[in-house]
Parts: sequence; C-alpha cells; structure tokens
Amino acid sequence: MILISDLLTLSPTATDDGVKQPLTFTWSILDGPYGVNSGVLFLPTQHSQTVEVQFYEPGVYELQFSAFDGFISVSDSILVTVGFENLAPSIFVELVLPTLDMDHDGFQCASNVFFTILDDGFPSPANTDGMIESAQIVPPDAPFAWTIPPYIEEIIEVGSSAGERDFRAITNSYVSALEPGSLNYVSYDLVITANDGTGLVSETVSIVCGATNP
Repeated sequence: MILISDLLTLSPTATDDGVKQPLTFTWSILDGPYGVNSGVLFLPTQHSQTVEVQFYEPGVYELQFSAFDGFISVSDSILVTVGFENLAPSIFVELVLPTLDMDHDGFQCASNVFFTILDDGFPSPANTDGMIESAQIVPPDAPFAWTIPPYIEEIIEVGSSAGERDFRAITNSYVSALEPGSLNYVSYDLVITANDGTGLVSETVSIVCGATNP
C-alpha cells in the first residue's frame, strides 16, 4: 500500500526484435474507485516507459502497461492500493458534570463526562477506553468505615457523524466515615484514551467533589 500523498514509480521492462519499429508504450487505467474514470496522473506522460504515478482518491487501482512494435501489442497489469496518510485521533472534552449525594454516613461522588473523538478512520476507526488515576480522599486520616474507590461505570457512544464520535463516560465512588462530617472531599483523574491502531492519545479530566471543595 502507498499513501495518497506519495508518488509511485513504475519501471517495467520491455524487449523487442526491432524488426518493425521502436517500441511505443502506453499506461492506462483498467479499474479504480471510479472505474476507468478514476483520477490518475502519469508523469512525465502516459506514453513513457518509466513513470511516476499520482493518485487523487484512496482505493484499489489496476494499471495496465502496453508495448507496441507497430504490429503486435502486448500488455501487463499491476494492482495498487492507495490509502490516506494516518492522522492521530484527537479527544475534546465538552462537559464535565460532577454530582454529590450526601447522606448521614458519607457521600457519593459521581460524574458524567461528555467528550468527542475526531479521527480519520484510518487504518481503523479509533476506539476509546479510560482509567482512574490519582484518586485521594481528604483528609487522608479520616476514620473510614468502608469506601468504594472511584471507578468507571461505562463509556457510552451517544452519537456519531463523519469523522466524529460523541461519548459519555460515567464514573462513580462512595466514601463512608465512622464519624459523620469528618470528610472534606474526594478527587480523582479520569484518563480518556483513543487508539486508531497505530497510536494512542489521551486526555486527563480532574474530578473533585465533596462537602467543601478545596
């Protein structure tokens, strides 16, 4: 496979007995994304033996090389796969909605994070994942009865269009204390990742909620 931004050099070999006249050559398109009308440029001309080929659309092309001695024409063909130059996906966080639910034992710290992944779909559509990092409860010496550390409940795809996919990540945690009122806040980072098969990118979202935010 070659990239659409590349020039492809083709140098076929042709021999003849020279009885009739010097060989003449012709390059042509047998098939492509738009059939024989697919846009291809042969440089310097389509009648050169060695050419550089410029493609204008991704896809699979069949190119034919013909040699003619004034009496008999022979030909051969080659298949060429042309693809886009890969662009790494991008992550854009649109909205972060932390929620706090207090009760007499402690509180629940959850969030909805809305984000968008932009990607060219090459070599494959980007998939997304996430992880929790830097989780802490302040003050750290509070007498806890039990806790549910911050975790990702799910990441849901909520919409898509050409080159763009929209997601909602839901996180949750619960902190309970032996002494009511002894907790201040809980904080953690949600690390969102996107991978298109050749590269991994990430974006970090800090989430803080509690009785009194720091």
